[in-house]
Amino acid sequence: MNGLIIDIDDVADIEEGKKELEALPCARYIFRSPYNGIKVIIPFNRPVTDKDTYMTLWKYCALNILSYFLFILSYIHTYLYSYSLT
Repeated sequence: MNGLIIDIDDVADIEEGKKELEALPCARYIFRSPYNGIKVIIPFNRPVTDKDTYMTLWKYCALNILSYFLFILSYIHTYLYSYSLT
């Protein structure tokens, strides 16, 4: 198989994270990793032999996944902050 493996460590809610990542059309396999995290496998339909192309694909996929988790963290932080003000 050709593709990317992205490992996200220290995920607070593994099952919720997996559910949300399943919405990504590029993610084919999503499972718990050994260090309280999630592994995401994004397959390609052919080998990528050019380093620049591979890095572009990796950055695109990693940033999409990271932006999701930053959104969730931002939401949680905002909720906790507003809760602490009451």
